[in-house]
Amino acid sequence: MTGVFTTIGNIVLMLVILGILVAIHEAGHLAAAKIFKVYCFEYSIGFGPAIFKKKRKKGETAFALRAFPLGGYVSMYGEPGVVPEGFEAPDDSRSLERIPKWKKSIVLLAGVTMNFILGLILIYISACCPHYYSAYQASSSISLDANTEIPVYYLTPEFSGPVKSYIDEINNAKGDGETKFEAQDYVLLLNHQETLDGNLYGFGLCSGVRIPGESQKFVATFVPQNLVSGKDLLSSLYFYRESAEPLPEGYANVNLSKAADIAGGTYNAGNLPDGAKITSLSLTLLPIKAEAMEKDWQKAYENRLTYTFDVEFNEGKAKESGVYLPVIQQNLDFKGTWQEWSRLVPYSCGAIVKGIGSLFTGGFKDMSGIIGMTAALPSVEATGGVGYVFLYAGLISINLAFFNLLPFPGLDGWALLVTIIEGISKKKVPEKVKGIVSYVGLALLLGLMVVIAVKDIIQLIV
Repeated sequence: MTGVFTTIGNIVLMLVILGILVAIHEAGHLAAAKIFKVYCFEYSIGFGPAIFKKKRKKGETAFALRAFPLGGYVSMYGEPGVVPEGFEAPDDSRSLERIPKWKKSIVLLAGVTMNFILGLILIYISACCPHYYSAYQASSSISLDANTEIPVYYLTPEFSGPVKSYIDEINNAKGDGETKFEAQDYVLLLNHQETLDGNLYGFGLCSGVRIPGESQKFVATFVPQNLVSGKDLLSSLYFYRESAEPLPEGYANVNLSKAADIAGGTYNAGNLPDGAKITSLSLTLLPIKAEAMEKDWQKAYENRLTYTFDVEFNEGKAKESGVYLPVIQQNLDFKGTWQEWSRLVPYSCGAIVKGIGSLFTGGFKDMSGIIGMTAALPSVEATGGVGYVFLYAGLISINLAFFNLLPFPGLDGWALLVTIIEGISKKKVPEKVKGIVSYVGLALLLGLMVVIAVKDIIQLIV
């Protein structure tokens, strides 16, 4: 029952996010139209039958909330179509088609501009929220051989009985004068995360892992899915099939002999069969007191411990491994917040442009609709709490701005392109042509939405 309420809550949250983004987008169009005296019949959030509709006595624009909140519009005089029922045609000078082309362009661009600005604000708010980490980069690189230096990502774990006993056993076996450490002096050695040619080279714990019922070997990778609350390490383990490609030089020294093939399927605690037992899973422990060794990372590596254990999975959970991940919470100062914002904005915009570009090069596999976005909310909330929800909403807002700029019928980019063509040629594109293209474009957009929705549902089921 709790899961049902959680799902309903996520659906409501996503509808609220989309509703706000649409409202801001259409408010941009409305404000610009009002500035240039264009007559606006209606400002509507959603499509279909009106749930709520209100117009001030001396006002000229009706405000409506409609049944299907997956979009919105501002109905302006001069746009294709007849004057809405209940309205009289205003003076012709109030038409969108009568104002100068540069003013019309501003009206058309106002929606995406508002979405982009809102996205920047939401990303800044996310940077102001507490940040949660499970790993951070060491201040130096560790030399794994004569030719290779790999930055070390490591995290401070909490060890329970099994690992503490293992460390004590190792220390007891050492002779006098040898370097010895307590459990709290160690961190997990996780190598640098890198993806090349569809293979994962990062956060690998070990390769050569056997999973019951599979003939191929797997690579155990650490992929943190929940950083807001501490959890056992094993719940963040994902097992990818080994890649046939050779590892970059040096990686074999950190328990890896093969890379992880991302496209080859994966297992985690949730989809391993009950009773599945994985043997000889190993974790490398590096002395955190490398700082005290005058940053001699090679010496730290020489003092590493490799904890090897078996793990059994039942009901989507793994039996206790003895290693837990603490929560590292950080609240950035004013300068740090702006630095984080300046890092996130270009990264986010680049990722969005790349994602939209993949629509023309790689199909729909990297695109998601409302179903996919809603399904991603739980992991977004778990990974970074409310800060990541603001970041997620900001990304959607900027994505909405970029997508609407595409010169595709039914989008703002298409209307802007037509306006530019008319401004340059000094001739109007025939209304019949615009109408046919708009209807075809709308049909294609709806078809795209259906295809993406089906893809999202299939991904959820599979």
